[in-house]
Amino acid sequence: MPDDDDQARDQALDELARRFHAGESQPASGESPAAAALDVDEVLEAEVPDDDLRGTLLARRLSRRRGYGLPAREAKVRNLFGNWALLALAALSAWSFASALPDIRYWLSSAKPLDLGHLGGYSDPSSLSGAADGAYVHLEGVASPKRGTYSRFLREHEVFPLLASRFLIDRPGTPNDSLRGYGFRYSGDGRLWRASSESRFAGVREQFVKAGELAAVGEVYVIEDGVAPRRGFGAPLEFVLWGGLCTLCLAVVVRRKLRR
Repeated sequence: MPDDDDQARDQALDELARRFHAGESQPASGESPAAAALDVDEVLEAEVPDDDLRGTLLARRLSRRRGYGLPAREAKVRNLFGNWALLALAALSAWSFASALPDIRYWLSSAKPLDLGHLGGYSDPSSLSGAADGAYVHLEGVASPKRGTYSRFLREHEVFPLLASRFLIDRPGTPNDSLRGYGFRYSGDGRLWRASSESRFAGVREQFVKAGELAAVGEVYVIEDGVAPRRGFGAPLEFVLWGGLCTLCLAVVVRRKLRR
């Protein structure tokens, strides 16, 4: 059997619950002796206005009694990134998006590869219509026995010039040790670049010039072997990533402004 104190406390909480939902903060006339027996000053916080009982000790007691929590006040929303940080990220994404446009145009191209010739009959790309930077080309020749390597995006690349030409072949993959020190016949398709527009090939060209494999003056062209339209999904994924990130950042900033 519950004792008298527990019953009085339950009756007091019931009365206070009624007053709480009715918006009353002072004892109502004719209140029950059990409610009067409870120290109301201890339950109600004096600094809380009469019309705002949320956040009081009474509200917390009643919410615990019903088995759920009643927040004292609405939690302040904290943003992980401020508007200026989002705008800076959007600007960086837009710049990367613009840089990816040539790659996506090349990936979407349906043009046939331009034939740049073969050993003893190479064509000068500058004299060919459509053989600008980023053109899809075909080339044949004999690879020089002197070759170099470098790493890009955690992937090994082999670089070698074609004999009696102004072409450097940039081929992804680990070099074949069985061909080290030997020339071999090369035939492949790829993307054409001017070496002068690709700073990473400046040191490579200088080394081959010193080895007597390339001309010291004039333009030299780089062929990215195997890079063909509609092959692989790196270009479209990068295009969608940067475009989506830029759009998302701007949308969040606009939404915050509209809420204010």
